[in-house]
Amino acid sequence: MDLDLDLDLELGALAAQDGLPASMVWRLLRHPVARRQAALLRRDLTGEQMEEIIALGSARSLAMNRWVPAPVKARLAQHPEPVIRYAVAASATDEPPGLLARLAGDPDPWCARS
Repeated sequence: MDLDLDLDLELGALAAQDGLPASMVWRLLRHPVARRQAALLRRDLTGEQMEEIIALGSARSLAMNRWVPAPVKARLAQHPEPVIRYAVAASATDEPPGLLARLAGDPDPWCARS
């Protein structure tokens, strides 16, 4: 029996599981792959966890999460890095109202294209 597991994949899968205790989510945010998976897929991230994700450099993954509240999406839509604005545009609805119009007028053609 071969137990050669890829720890990164396992932690990433764990980070996306529903019902994971908040304390475990916090611990997993320290691991880059798990943090990106949590940022991308979790519905239950707290404001503090989202701030930690941004501070640790995974704002793009968070911007792609369709469950992120409108005020956070609006903030990420004004991020200085075009790749993060593009991620918001790729996953955006018009929440908050006017978000899509703002992104359509973005000076970076990749952001405006979505």
